[in-house]
Amino acid sequence: MAVKMAKAETIIINQTKEWLQTQKIIDFDALDRNPRASCTRSDTVILIKNIPATAKESDLKELFERHGSLKRFLVSPFNTLAIAEYEDASQAHSALKNLAYHKVNFLTPIYLEMAPTGFVKVNKKAKTEENPEEQNA
Repeated sequence: MAVKMAKAETIIINQTKEWLQTQKIIDFDALDRNPRASCTRSDTVILIKNIPATAKESDLKELFERHGSLKRFLVSPFNTLAIAEYEDASQAHSALKNLAYHKVNFLTPIYLEMAPTGFVKVNKKAKTEENPEEQNA
C-alpha cells in the first residue's frame, strides 16, 4: 500500500511540474542557482500547499482576496499547489499570518510559505499594462 501511495504522489508531483513549465510560471533554474538555506524570499508571492481535493479555485481566491488585492492567483489543475501574488507586501504578510494552517472546507489545513525570490516569473502582461510606454520601446 505504501509503495502505491508513493507512486501516486510521484505522478501528481510530476504532473504539477509539467503544468508549471507549460504555463511558464516557475523558473526552476532559480532553484538550482540558489541553495535553499540561503535563498531570499519574495515579499508579495505566497505558495499555497496541501490544498484539499474538494477545494474550488473560486473559494480559495476569495479567501486570499480578503487580505488584499491580488495581481495573480493560480491553482494547479490537480489542486496540489496554488500561487497568490499580491500588489503589496503588507497584504501578502497579512494573508500569510492569518491563513497559515487555515482549514479549507473544514478539512485540511493549508500550508503557506513565501516563494523564493525569482522562483515565480514576472507577469509580463500585467507589467506592460501598468507601463504602456514599455510596449513602444
